[in-house]
Amino acid sequence: MNNVSKFLLGLFLAALTLGGSAFKKAETAKAARATVFYLLISENQYQRSNMAPTNGNCENEADHKCWLGYSVDKGDSFSADAAPTADRISESSSNGLYIQ
Repeated sequence: MNNVSKFLLGLFLAALTLGGSAFKKAETAKAARATVFYLLISENQYQRSNMAPTNGNCENEADHKCWLGYSVDKGDSFSADAAPTADRISESSSNGLYIQ
């Protein structure tokens, strides 16, 4: 009976170790998809931001999304009419200027 207990304990510890490492890989993958945010600061201009935006800061005074999120940096700023679609991973739920 002693050998069976040792075997089951070893099996349990191996499963626990493998299960824990699965969560570490998910966290690493999430960090690799870091978002670069751009805020609509005027009717036709997005500017890179150092903070994560909130939808509560959007005022409905523009025809474009209040903020955009990309998986890669798209430069300091860009025109709203020429906003890149490649690598976009998130956007505000409403249109408007972003008020800080």
